[in-house]
Parts: sequence; structure tokens; C-alpha cells
Amino acid sequence: MDRWWNLRSLSALKDRYYSLNSREQWTLKLGALAVLCFIAIYFILLPMEGRAKRLESTIRTKERDLFELKTIVAQYKRLPKPGTVKGKGEEPFSLFSTLEKQATKSGLMPKIEYMRPGGLQLDTTREEKWVELKLNRVTLKEMTAILYSLESIGKGVYIKRLSVRKEGEYLTLILQPAVIEARQSGQKAGG
Repeated sequence: MDRWWNLRSLSALKDRYYSLNSREQWTLKLGALAVLCFIAIYFILLPMEGRAKRLESTIRTKERDLFELKTIVAQYKRLPKPGTVKGKGEEPFSLFSTLEKQATKSGLMPKIEYMRPGGLQLDTTREEKWVELKLNRVTLKEMTAILYSLESIGKGVYIKRLSVRKEGEYLTLILQPAVIEARQSGQKAGG
């Protein structure tokens, strides 16, 4: 029944169109063409233009990220390799002993509840070593001094974890400075 109605209504429209004079037919054709052009522009061309702009913006962002990554890689390649920094007779760098020396020198050793070393093998040539420290009853000034002293160590030391809890006017810190080192040949993964 729907098909019959469609054919009949189309036939009625067709008859109505042919009953118009040629000027009215041209006006109707131009109107239909204008509507089709509007639909094509609004639903096809404008969305494509928007997608193109978003794509160009994404490309610029990715290029900027790539440039930054290349800069970081170049800086990383300029860093001295582990083991080449030490001079003759100088002992190899140990994060635990360095932290212990700095805590003793700054007078924070009595505030340290514990120092736990740890490590993780990242791949066949590198491992991450860290020391977890818990300090009690530390002032904000002492905390900033600790962080500054960790930064001044150099040697690629970074803060892996930092947890601060305020207890009155004092702070309790759980701090995990870490460093990535080259694995020594013959060294075991946990050692």
C-alpha cells in the first residue's frame, strides 16, 4: 500500500510540475539547486573544513612534541655515561651513602625514622635504584632544604615518590629519591 501511495504522490507531484509554465519550472529548479548547494556546503564542506583545521592543529602539536622530544634526547646523549664521571681513586656513586652523608651534615639524621634501599632492573643495561626515607617532625624550611640538597646532588637523582602529612606545625615526609644507573657486568638483578 505504501508503494502505491508513493507512486501516486510522485505522479501527482510530477503532474503538478508539468502544469507549471516554463518560467515557474526554472524558478523551481533553481530553488532546488540552491537548497542542494546549501545542504552540500552546510553538511559536507564546512565539517570537512573543521576536520582539516583540527588535523592541522594536531599536526602542529605533534611536531612541537617531536621537537621537544628530540631536544630531550640530545640532552640525554650529552650526559656523561655512568662510571665515567668519577676521577682516579674516587669511589663509585652510592645514593644511600650520599643521602646518609647529607642527612648527617644537615643535622636531620635524628629525624629519620628509616632509610630503605630498593632497586628495579629496567632492562639488560639499566637499573633504577632508590632509597625510601621517612622523616618525622620536619619543618617546612627543613623540607625545602632536603629537596634542594637532593637537587644539588646531580648525577641524575630525581624524586620518585613524595608523601607529606601535616601534624600540627610539623610535617612527616616519606621521600623516595631515585637514580637510574648502568648495570655492572656480572651484577645480579637484585644486588
